[in-house]
Order: sequence, then structure tokens, then C-alpha cells
Amino acid sequence: SEAALKYFLLGIVASVILLYGMTLLFGLTGQTNFIAIAKELAKQKIDATLAVAMLMIIVGLGFKVAAVPFHFWAPDVYEGSPVPVATYLAAGPKAGGFAAIIHLFPVALASVKPAWAMVFAALAVLSMTVGNFVALAQNQIRRLLGYSAIAHTGYLLIGLAVADQIGYSSMIFYFFVYSLAALGAFLVVLATTERGIGESVTDFAGLHKRAPMVAFAMAVFLFSLVGLPPLAGFMGKLFLFSAAVKSNLIWLAVVAVLNSVVSFGYYVTVIRQMYLAPPVIDKAMPISAPLYLSIMLIVAAIIVLGVYPTAFLSIINL
Repeated sequence: SEAALKYFLLGIVASVILLYGMTLLFGLTGQTNFIAIAKELAKQKIDATLAVAMLMIIVGLGFKVAAVPFHFWAPDVYEGSPVPVATYLAAGPKAGGFAAIIHLFPVALASVKPAWAMVFAALAVLSMTVGNFVALAQNQIRRLLGYSAIAHTGYLLIGLAVADQIGYSSMIFYFFVYSLAALGAFLVVLATTERGIGESVTDFAGLHKRAPMVAFAMAVFLFSLVGLPPLAGFMGKLFLFSAAVKSNLIWLAVVAVLNSVVSFGYYVTVIRQMYLAPPVIDKAMPISAPLYLSIMLIVAAIIVLGVYPTAFLSIINL
């Protein structure tokens, strides 16, 4: 399909840019071990080659996590892919991209931390703002979730802008709770499309009458993505925004809070359709047992992590 071809070709370009940046880094240091690279760079002055290498690595990994302005593939791929594939894309590539970033930059590029932290702060603002404001204009649920994913990349990048252990730990926790909510939302879309319901936001009209628990689950997922208490998304944003404030990035925390307010506008549109709009068909919508169980387990996890996040936080040493 067109979406698959676009993702494949752009992925190749991003990978080439990433590899070229890493090649430049190897040329500067002669090392492949991150700690050894850091030691070599500490002996050198920051020059144009190092700046180009760092920026190329950011561009390559920025594509993987769908950060603005490297996000152009994401909405079309989310919309054009089969729902199970889109479900994977909601978190899978982000996990790999952020894992690479959090291992590479704080260790190998520690000597130029102020430079890359500033770049990630700028990307965070761009991703949050573009993702949320463009999502406001979307009428197709998967495209809406695609732009939402871009906005959440922006929130996650706050942890890298903070560039300390609290920021990294907050980012890991937020990525986990975001992934749960995004996965749950796409599973609901999968459940509805299996029963012939369209993918327009208006196609969710009256869902609470046809499948009350599925509508409730979708509301939980969307409210968690907004960051409303007592759900896990609230705790994730609280930790990230607090980390920004503690690092004197108050302006970044304010931008993030304002963007969260904006995001409420498009998430609540879906919820309004499910609960206030009359259903086109009044017939109950059956859901397969495995899919229903998966959705409800994610709902439980989001509620538990929102009320009692310390169990997971102890694992990542927040």
C-alpha cells in the first residue's frame, strides 16, 4: 500500500542519515563504545563535524519517534495501515527510538549536553504544538490518534530537555503509561472496525449504548492521554512537568500544560460522540472475548498506575 511504501522509503532515508551521523562520530573518536566515545570527546573542542554528527543522529532518531519536523510519515501511515499494524506503530518504533536516544546522548555525548538538550527542548515544543493543534481538525479517528502520538512525542522529549536522571526516569514512566493508553485506544478501534463501524469520529456516536464497557474503556484511555487524575497519564505528566520546573525549564512546563489543555478539545470530541450523540444502530455490539479481556486489563493497569504509581517507579528508580 501507499502507506507501507512511504514508511519503508522514508525509513531508509532516516536510517542512512542516522548511520552517516554515527560514522562521523566514529571518525572523530575512533571508538564504538559509548563510554569510550565520551572520553574521547571530552578531550576535544566542539567543532562543526561534531555538530553535524549530532544533528544527523537527532534527525535519524527523530524520524523513528515521529518528532516534528520529522513526523510527516506518521499520520498517513497510521491511517493507511491495517489496524493491528497501526496499533504496533503507536508504540513500537517510539520504544526503539527513545531507547537509542536515552542510551546514546546522556552517555556518549555527555560533553555537549547543553547543545542537544536545547535542541530536544525545541523539538518538544514543536511536536506538542503541531501535534495537538493539527489533531483538533481531524475527523478520522486513526489520523487523530496519529497526530496525538506526535504530540506525546513532544511530552516525552521534555525528559531529554531536562537531561538529568529525574528527567530520564520521568520519560520512561510516561512512555509506559502513554503506550498503555495508545494501545488500548487502538484496540477499541480494532474492536469497532471488526463490527463494521467506520473510522470517522462521528461513527462512534452512541457507542455507550451498543457497548457500554468498551465506551467506558475508550473514555479512560482518552482521559489518560489528556492527563486527568486519577489516571496514569496524569501521574506521568506530573512527573515530567515537575522535572522541567526543577531544572528551571518553567517555560517548557507552561507550554506543555497549555498543550495538554488544547488536547482536551479533540479527545473530548470523541467522548461526546460516544455518550451524547444518538447511535445510528441501537443493536448491541458483541466483542470477542480475548479482545475484550485485553482492553479491560489495560483499563485496570491505567487506573492502578494512576492511584499507585510507586510500584513501577521503584523499578526505574525515580
